[in-house]
Amino acid sequence: MKKYGSDGWGWLLASGALSVIFSMMILFNPTLGGLTIVVFTALAFFSLGLFNITLAFALKKIKEKGGDAKELLQNLKNKMS
Repeated sequence: MKKYGSDGWGWLLASGALSVIFSMMILFNPTLGGLTIVVFTALAFFSLGLFNITLAFALKKIKEKGGDAKELLQNLKNKMS
C-alpha cells in the first residue's frame, strides 16, 4: 500500500498486527481470548447505540426543518390554485 502512495497504509499495518496478536492470544489462552471477544463485542454494541442516538437527534432536526418545507409547498400550491 505504501508503494502505491496510499496514505492509510499505517492503519492497515496496525490492524494486521493487532489481528495477529489477538489470534495468538486466542490460540495460547482461550479464556483471555474469549474475554477479549466479549469485550470487543460489548464495545461494538455500545458504539452502535451511541451512533443510533446521534442519528436520532440528527433526524429529529431534519424532521423539524421538513415541517417548514411542507408549509412552503402548501403555500406554493395555494398561490398556484
